[in-house]
Amino acid sequence: MATTLSRPTELLQRAWARFKSRWGSTLIISLLTSLLYLGVFALIASGVVAVGPDLSIGTALGAGIVSAILITLAGTYFTSMMTVLISDEQPISLGQTAARTNKVYLAVLVTNIVTGLVVGGSTILLIVPGLIMAVYLSLTQVIAVNEGLRGMPALRRSRAMINGQWGQVLWRIFFLAIIIALVNAVVSGLLSLLSVDNADNLASSLTSLVSGPLTVAYLVEMYRDLRSAKGEMGSKSLYTGLAVLGVLGVIGLFTTLYTMSRAMSGTFQDQWQRALEQSVETGSYENSWSWSYGNGVDTNSYPFNSVDAE
Repeated sequence: MATTLSRPTELLQRAWARFKSRWGSTLIISLLTSLLYLGVFALIASGVVAVGPDLSIGTALGAGIVSAILITLAGTYFTSMMTVLISDEQPISLGQTAARTNKVYLAVLVTNIVTGLVVGGSTILLIVPGLIMAVYLSLTQVIAVNEGLRGMPALRRSRAMINGQWGQVLWRIFFLAIIIALVNAVVSGLLSLLSVDNADNLASSLTSLVSGPLTVAYLVEMYRDLRSAKGEMGSKSLYTGLAVLGVLGVIGLFTTLYTMSRAMSGTFQDQWQRALEQSVETGSYENSWSWSYGNGVDTNSYPFNSVDAE
């Protein structure tokens, strides 16, 4: 028999109460996560500026892939901390949160990777299967933290808990997304009235400090409603097949990036110069120069403007 889910408004009220009781710690974790992302992007940007147009395209793509891997590893740690902090029935200190996170981090990392591969493999099959799997597997990280399951067992446990209530869970996730979007729109509107630059981006950054932890708390409350469920665990071979398809998709992505780097061999300066030479051949360079000159643009500031445009 399916477990009864609380109404969306009840879930939101309980999630808000859970968030409020430990908002200071969630703010610190959110800020640390933001600093991580900003630090990685700043490092990449400074490297690009330092090397300049002589930067190899292959090196740039490789650095991007390495950075994505590092962000995934470190980002998973902070999301694990957030889930640990919010899952506990009583507020705990950051030190206690870190200690518990160290114990479950590997389980969360493996579970997130397998979940991503299964959802990615499902998405390759005309998008809709990906949405279906994303809902069925929406509780995998909470399960990894609270039950210590990792990988496929966590996925099958999430499937069992949501089995028979897929539509109900989808509606509750959609309800939360609507609330967050409305709050973001209100904050963005207020900032626009105050003539704040980049109001939309600033509003997203500010609301994420609350919406991120609140989303975790919301999923924790759904987990608490459904944790006694003993439904169908789902086909292990199906999940394995979808994960393999996801792996093939990742391999295809890396192969595409490698092919692009080979096709765009050399440095960014080489590519820019080739683009200028091609534009000269087609006459688009002269047209763009004439437009810039006619609109008061300093054409001497164009990169590699010394190229002969005969």
